[in-house]
Amino acid sequence: MNPRDFRDLVYYIVRQIPVGRVLSYGRIAALTGYPNHARHVGHILRDVPPEIQLPCHRVVNTTGRIAPFWPQQKNLLLAEGVLFKSEMCVDMHQCAWKEEEIMTYTPDKSTATIHTDCQYKGSSEHPMELYMRFREHKPSIDSLQERSKLKGKG
Repeated sequence: MNPRDFRDLVYYIVRQIPVGRVLSYGRIAALTGYPNHARHVGHILRDVPPEIQLPCHRVVNTTGRIAPFWPQQKNLLLAEGVLFKSEMCVDMHQCAWKEEEIMTYTPDKSTATIHTDCQYKGSSEHPMELYMRFREHKPSIDSLQERSKLKGKG
């Protein structure tokens, strides 16, 4: 996957995180199909232009720790009802966006709530179906390596 596609997929996933929930950098990396790329996710989110208005404050590290040099992050999360177990650490048990919620999530812009017990019912494609379709067409590491070998021969 080229870096722009990876960035766009990270943006897409972060955009889907519901109000009151958080995801870790590592979980986002795993959802992209590249579970060892958590640091890349962090670099991408660090450089998000403000006009994109991505809810980056909903991304924390795997233990729930918020960014130490971004004091606004805690206030934004508290305003959304995210619970903290300590001064700098989100209660991941209560507030992490869990797999079963992700797979049944229905974006509801009017109320910004999570629907954990319903299947998607609507005319447009479910966000996670779109994401899964995107992942199905992700080139394999082998095909990327083969492609780079061919470029080297030219």
